[in-house]
Amino acid sequence: MSLHLGVEMKIPEAFMPEIGDRLALYKRLSATRDPAEVDRLQGETEDRWGHLGPAGRNLFDMTRLRIACE
Repeated sequence: MSLHLGVEMKIPEAFMPEIGDRLALYKRLSATRDPAEVDRLQGETEDRWGHLGPAGRNLFDMTRLRIACE
């Protein structure tokens, strides 16, 4: 099953310049199975790199939605 919401979901390079950091974050998000862990990860990300833009917030929100659907 797939869901197409028509919104941008990514960590922009301008927000997190190092590709290794972005890939590690994507990997952690994909492995997360607990909404509280998503909240902690979002907090860590914003503490380290600053305020997430809409595309970044969408990515975290979509992870929460995925968990709820599972």
